[in-house]
Amino acid sequence: MDLPAVIVILIIAILLFVSIYSITLYNRIILSQNNTFKKFKPIDTSIKKYISIIKELNSVVKDPNLSEELSILSEKLLKADNNNKRILLLKDVDYTLNRAFEQYNNGKIDKLKEEYNKYNNKIEYAEGIYNEKVKEYNNLLREFPYSIVSKILSIEKINTIDGD
Repeated sequence: MDLPAVIVILIIAILLFVSIYSITLYNRIILSQNNTFKKFKPIDTSIKKYISIIKELNSVVKDPNLSEELSILSEKLLKADNNNKRILLLKDVDYTLNRAFEQYNNGKIDKLKEEYNKYNNKIEYAEGIYNEKVKEYNNLLREFPYSIVSKILSIEKINTIDGD
């Protein structure tokens, strides 16, 4: 084999290696991203439960303003298109639900409040796990050689629930 043919084969082999290595790095980033989003699932499940609590509470609430506020929050939670928006809305939901729980005091309300507190604790626990996973993912994006791939492909970091 002559020298130019060897050089061409060597260049092709190097390009093939770099391509396969880059694909492997990209797949690792995407796997980490997917695992991070999976950690939001318990929060999402609790949010759906909040919506059902809001609907049940709405059937008991007599104050039309509070009832409308609960309905609006329920709709906003359903329509929120990302995790951070949902979490920000939960703060409004917490405030409004607690107001409703304070205004009304009967067996059904107490049961809903107990259920709400249970899911609220689940959300707080899941937020911690999700935030840890987000930090791991963001650290991966900063590590060499992942940082190069993430910059080339414009892969962005994920915000934690507290906004970090």
